[in-house]
Amino acid sequence: MRKEKGWRAILVFIGIVASLPQGIWVGMDSALASEGVHAQLAESLPLIGVDRVHQELRINGLRVGILIMDDWTINENGYAHGQAVADIVRAVAPGARIWSCKLMFFARISQQDFADCLLKIVRERLPVRVVNMSFAVGEEIFDRPCDSLDDPLTRAIRLLRQKGVIFVAAAGNDGRKNALRYPACLPEVISVGATYDLAGSVQFDNDQVFCRDMAVIDNVTCYSNVADFLDLVAPGTTISTPTASNFGGTSAAAPIVTGVIALMLGADPSLPQRAILENLRTTAVLVRDPRSSQSFPRVDAYRAVRAVLAARQTPSATASSQTIAHFDANGDGIIDDSEYYVALEEWIAGQISDELFFDVTDYWVRGARVRATDAQFSSENTEKFQLYDLQGRQIADLEGASSGELRALVRTLANGVYVYVATRTVQGKTVRYMGKIVVLR
Repeated sequence: MRKEKGWRAILVFIGIVASLPQGIWVGMDSALASEGVHAQLAESLPLIGVDRVHQELRINGLRVGILIMDDWTINENGYAHGQAVADIVRAVAPGARIWSCKLMFFARISQQDFADCLLKIVRERLPVRVVNMSFAVGEEIFDRPCDSLDDPLTRAIRLLRQKGVIFVAAAGNDGRKNALRYPACLPEVISVGATYDLAGSVQFDNDQVFCRDMAVIDNVTCYSNVADFLDLVAPGTTISTPTASNFGGTSAAAPIVTGVIALMLGADPSLPQRAILENLRTTAVLVRDPRSSQSFPRVDAYRAVRAVLAARQTPSATASSQTIAHFDANGDGIIDDSEYYVALEEWIAGQISDELFFDVTDYWVRGARVRATDAQFSSENTEKFQLYDLQGRQIADLEGASSGELRALVRTLANGVYVYVATRTVQGKTVRYMGKIVVLR
């Protein structure tokens, strides 16, 4: 793959491919060969519940607008990267309406060329709700959100984001444990890493990384970039489509998430933009990255769409101005299990804010005394706080944990159930508390 210096043209495909396209726009009928596409994704789609969405819920993303910005140049493997990406989107959301911006020869195009593809949505008032970007631009890999960037593509993304368009991008195939590629690093974009949908020996080889691995279903792949600001993971190895029999990479994972978002919008076209990622993470399955010992939320299409349907049937509630003391129903100054579960239910229903829920969680985990006037812990500190996942792997081991440290820790966790062990000194005696903490976003 050719590389040029600067931001003008250096792109890395995040699947298994090379080189790129100038803007040719095509409106596509996504119903074309949808059954054939579906059959080719026999491992990935049932794993994330897409079959159940189609068959039980009767939802296929009908008329949801999707833009795929990619390369349709036939590569050395005999298929076009963009066509394989489009196949995956069609398989997940066969009822969606798909447009493609076919940029020829990535090594020759500028940031403005990418921006022009996106701005066509505005100029022609196209009903695009989701944009899939299974590529990376530039040589830099970002170890924190790249919110300081200011270039034509970033500005176009921000403009369309303000107009309600959802962006999904591949995290990159560099095997990094703490960094993402651009544009996945942008806060306005949903970043997607890759997991295995099969078990057995695998090998991945591209210009960025070479790795061999013993694949375990739902483990993060050896090549996928991850970071503490990665949003989601989805199956990426190996994805077979009618046009690409051995497609893989975070390029393949991103369009799965794009298709699931289309299913969610098919279930509720009025679904607020801000609720998309929150719903995906809340309903996701927690999966493991054995390289970094981190866990990430793997998208679950069936649970995500079910949650959207359930929310439509439940009248929305405004955020409550309640305090922590409100949940101390028996007045003993402690948030016990039953009181915490009330707060959890109210939070899921949207009746209390995230901030209040995390404060209640802090008090529940720590057994701290509740004071009606503020949201601070009493002066008696926890000497040690240990957190484990349900497989017994230690997630954290904090000494002298404060309220802020605990809140920061909880906010980095993927959705799931964790076991905590808190050690405190109470009236001169060392006491150990054990229990469960539920993380839902």
